[in-house]
Amino acid sequence: MRSPTVAPSRVGLALLVVLETLSPAERLAFVLHDMFAVPFEEIAPMVERSPDAARQLASRARRRVRGQTPVPWRFLAGSASSGSGSVR
Repeated sequence: MRSPTVAPSRVGLALLVVLETLSPAERLAFVLHDMFAVPFEEIAPMVERSPDAARQLASRARRRVRGQTPVPWRFLAGSASSGSGSVR
């Protein structure tokens, strides 16, 4: 059984929607560290926090990104399964 494929542009759009749910400091810490490997010691002054606090921002952002289903995807799933388009 083949897994469904998703166009890279849709994945990028979904990621943008999820990133919008983060605070600016969380988003900055997450993107710089997880996507560009910038050390927390360099991120800390940018978010006006200690390196440990910057690490916590990224950790919180990671948890939120993993736990989020973007609203457009929830809408599509809800409308496909119930036919009513309900979103929870």
